[in-house]
Amino acid sequence: MIFSLIAGLAASEGNVVVGSACGLVIATALLNIGWFLLNTLGESRKTVALTGAVSRMPDMSEAE
Repeated sequence: MIFSLIAGLAASEGNVVVGSACGLVIATALLNIGWFLLNTLGESRKTVALTGAVSRMPDMSEAE
């Protein structure tokens, strides 16, 4: 967040409103890249139920 805010302010030449908007756009792009990387790394892992309550739900199936 700090990096994206600094980069946004630098790109907007000190304008706080435009810099904040640019920072938000940069942070959103970085978040999407991070989720993509986590998804790519996690594809080969076996799925695990985080709690026992999830595995006891009868109406849940792997297809959902």
